[in-house]
Amino acid sequence: MKHLGLLLFLISVLSCSRNNIDVSDDNEGITTVQLTVVPVSESFSDNELETESGTNYFWREGKGDLVQLDKNQNYYLQISYLNESGLNVSDETEEIEKESDAHLVLIKSTPEDFINVKFLDKDSKGRKLGLKNKIKGSNKGGGNLRVILLHQPPVHGKDVKDGINENIGSTDSDVSFPIIIK
Repeated sequence: MKHLGLLLFLISVLSCSRNNIDVSDDNEGITTVQLTVVPVSESFSDNELETESGTNYFWREGKGDLVQLDKNQNYYLQISYLNESGLNVSDETEEIEKESDAHLVLIKSTPEDFINVKFLDKDSKGRKLGLKNKIKGSNKGGGNLRVILLHQPPVHGKDVKDGINENIGSTDSDVSFPIIIK
């Protein structure tokens, strides 16, 4: 009888505590990262851009497509984030743009000086966002292109995003694409 009472008590406590757990997550639901790469002139304008004519590279299920660039050629790089986990594909990029003050996309290459990156878009406070960039391959060879999406919402009402720091906030996506520069 004593054990039955203890068992009933434990069941009621455990079932109550489950209801109090906050399972909400502000991070984006991302399954696919799309890079759209368009060759451009040194001083291109937005009017020149036709992303439909660019080359798309995808990262899915733990693997990125091989990105191929020419050395010293300028490219416009647009990064899109998709959730393909359900029946309908949702473009998470729009949500990231709406919440630009709490997001940062970083682009890194291995080796480090393999690619030059210039951010073209900013959040409402003038800090880097990183969905739209100009890139240029600086050295011939092979390496990796790493694309990191960080979620950096305010903490205790104070902004923490600085436009460069990858150690702030949480990671929504961190993917790598193999890259060859010819």
